[in-house]
Amino acid sequence: MTRFFIAVLITASAFAQPPGSIDGPVLGFVFDPDAAAVRPLLGVPGSATLGAPLATASGLHGVVVQRSYALGIDDSGAAVLASMSDRRALPGASGVSRVFVSPRGTAAAAYRSETGSAEIYTGLPDSPRWVRAVTLDSAPAELSLSDDGDFVAAIVRTPRGPDSITWMASGMAAQTLYRARRIESITFLPGGATALIAEPAGVKRVSPAFGTQPIAEGLDGVLAAAGTADGSRVVIATQSGVVIADMASSARIPLGCACTPNALAPLRGGAVFRLNRPGDGPLWLLDADAPDPRILFVAAPAGGVQ
Repeated sequence: MTRFFIAVLITASAFAQPPGSIDGPVLGFVFDPDAAAVRPLLGVPGSATLGAPLATASGLHGVVVQRSYALGIDDSGAAVLASMSDRRALPGASGVSRVFVSPRGTAAAAYRSETGSAEIYTGLPDSPRWVRAVTLDSAPAELSLSDDGDFVAAIVRTPRGPDSITWMASGMAAQTLYRARRIESITFLPGGATALIAEPAGVKRVSPAFGTQPIAEGLDGVLAAAGTADGSRVVIATQSGVVIADMASSARIPLGCACTPNALAPLRGGAVFRLNRPGDGPLWLLDADAPDPRILFVAAPAGGVQ
C-alpha cells in the first residue's frame, strides 16, 4: 500500500508541473516527432510519466537523446546540445545533416552529407570539444562511436550487394570489418571498443582484435541490440519483445511486449531502456535493473501533454 501511494504522488506531481519545468527524478528524454519537441521522462520505472516539452530544445530536428541531454540540429544546420537548463552549439558543427551519440553520451558525431565527413566530439555534455574528423565513402545507414571517440563504425548499404561495416579507428585507415546480407543496427558496448551487430536472426560482437563472435543465434525478427552499463548483458529488441542475453553464460530471458520495439534508448540506471517512440501508442520501458526484469508503460496525462 505504501508503494502505491508513493507512485501516485510521483505521478501526480509530474502532471502538475508547468510547461518546461522539471521537479523530481528524471529517467531521461524522448523526442516527440508529432510536437517536434523533446520531453522528459519523469519519475522511476513503474511510476513514470511523459513530461512537458523542454524550452531549451525547441526548434530542433534530427534529434537523438541521452540520459541527461538531447542533441539535434537547428534551422541554420548547427548541431545543438540541449539540457534541462542550457542550450549550446557544438563548436564548429555547421552544415550538419545527422547527429549520433555514444552509449554513455560522452562522445558525439556530427555528419555532413555534403562533404561525407563526420566531426567527432568528446567531453559531452559539460565540456564538448572537437577531436577529429572521419571521412566516409558513402552516406551511412547508421553510425556508432565509442564513448572515448576513438572508434567509429558505420553501416553501409548498397542497392544490390550485402551490407557492410566500415570501421574507423583514431590514427588508422578505414577498413571494412564485416559483411552480411542484412545488418539491422550497430552500437558500441558502453565504455569499450567492442561493437554489437544486430542481424535479423541474431547478434554478434565485433572488434578488429578478434573479428566477430556470436552472442545470440536462432532468434527471429531482431531489430537492434544494446549493452547494459556494466557490459554483462545484451538487450536484444525483436518484433515481439526483448531478449536479455547474459554475456558470460549465454542464458536468455525473453520478455513479450504489447509493442513492437523500435528503439533501445538507455535511461538512468544500469539496465533501463526505452523501447519505442511517441506516436506508436503508449511508451514502453524495459527495467532490467529489477530482480525480475519487466516491461512497463509510461503514463501520460488525460488528453496528452501539450
